[in-house]
Amino acid sequence: MEGYADGSWTPARQLYAVAALIAPAQAWAALQTPWSQVLRRADPKLEIFHRADLYSPYVEPYCRWDDAKRARVLAELTRLLAGTAKYAVAGVLLKDEYDSFCGRHGRPLGATPYELCADTCIGFVSKWLEANDLGSERVAYFFEAGDREHGGSGQFSDSIQRIIRRFAQYREEMRIASASFVSKRDAPALQTADLLAYEFTHCRPDIGEPTETLRTLAPTFPIHPVYLHGELLEDLASRYTDAVEKQVRKDYTLWRPHRKRRNLSEPPNSP
Repeated sequence: MEGYADGSWTPARQLYAVAALIAPAQAWAALQTPWSQVLRRADPKLEIFHRADLYSPYVEPYCRWDDAKRARVLAELTRLLAGTAKYAVAGVLLKDEYDSFCGRHGRPLGATPYELCADTCIGFVSKWLEANDLGSERVAYFFEAGDREHGGSGQFSDSIQRIIRRFAQYREEMRIASASFVSKRDAPALQTADLLAYEFTHCRPDIGEPTETLRTLAPTFPIHPVYLHGELLEDLASRYTDAVEKQVRKDYTLWRPHRKRRNLSEPPNSP
């Protein structure tokens, strides 16, 4: 299986999201040609679709399209995605509630918004695999490298690659084959995650505000938005006690006891 994940942020609605879509590698490969054909028919120079730019009055070539053309291209891409993905999850952070929580407690588990949302996606993908008798499957994840300046994805990139490289138990439990940070040009399927992440930062289907795109996709494969609201953050913080943290570190061998050196020039084994 391959998973493609991208983030989106909307200041107007104070919503931050990372969305991940899962499908067999061959399904993603089969998507690339028809996806590119839709873009080329819309504009011969258009190679990468950016959902946030679709209705921009300034960004080429979208600014030269009328609303009918914008809607048609989005509908065609949505239909292609509907026939490809097998599962999708979005970790959605209510930024004002997150900021309020951090003001009272500091960052939950030391995580950035991107880390919280991306970790949520990985956890729910592993649950979906287990629930559908796909526990033997492993997911090769591809995250959008261009997100590094938004929400702390650079920190997540450093930590997730270090953890999966060193801690086999985590890789096994989370069903991770690999985690790569790449551009949309190198991994065109990331455009699908861009599309879905945008939807979850511009609507609230949990309170009856789905977009037309989500209404189209919903009957075709499971889509699971997980809202990381203040109440959930409080619950996580209350359960993540010092004792729990120590046990997690022990279980995953996140540190080993060592004797502090007297000074920086002293060799490790000095008495």
